Amino acid sequence: PAEWRGETAPFAVTKVFKETREWHEVVKVFCGGRAPLAADPPPLARINRIQNREALKRFREYRSRLSQVLASEGGVTEVEERWAWHGPRTSENAVGIMSRGFDAAGAKEGVAQYGRGCYFSVTPELAGRYGATVSPELASLLAQHPERVAGQKSVLLARILIGDVAEGRFDSPKPPVVVYSPSKRRADTLVDKAANPSIIVSTHTAQCYPAYLITLSS
Repeated sequence: PAEWRGETAPFAVTKVFKETREWHEVVKVFCGGRAPLAADPPPLARINRIQNREALKRFREYRSRLSQVLASEGGVTEVEERWAWHGPRTSENAVGIMSRGFDAAGAKEGVAQYGRGCYFSVTPELAGRYGATVSPELASLLAQHPERVAGQKSVLLARILIGDVAEGRFDSPKPPVVVYSPSKRRADTLVDKAANPSIIVSTHTAQCYPAYLITLSS
């Protein structure tokens, strides 16, 4: 990506500076696609870009495979991609996701209300309920002055490839079979409700990429 210019390390966490185009783009996503109001600025203390070359490679390869599968079964050839939010609960989880990517296969059974996979929310407010309190270890990864972010809440902003969607159910951990699929393939993404979902569940590890870690102001 263009924002990664000059960075050759396989993994890095980089500060996104305020008033840059990238900062404003992330803020707009945080505000639901609109520019924030000057009188009501969003509670963003810091934005860190996650640069994980291996996870991004898997994400791009998955998009290519999914596009081919959908086209071969009479679906669309352009895979829908959207932003979604994830509350990592702990700083340890946040570091693991940033350094290794999301792990749909290792998702805990206790978080399977809509099926097994990685859970995301459409809004940052919902993800914020499960946000991680920034530990000193995570703070040292994010900032040159860790004391400025330690103790604050953090959430992840991810890119998700949607594919075929179905409503998830707690008593059916596996996605349902796609109705039109000749090969009887299962849905790629589960949601809490078909119309205007608030929760999105990715069922494949490479289906989502952790793009940013957002530190929220108190």
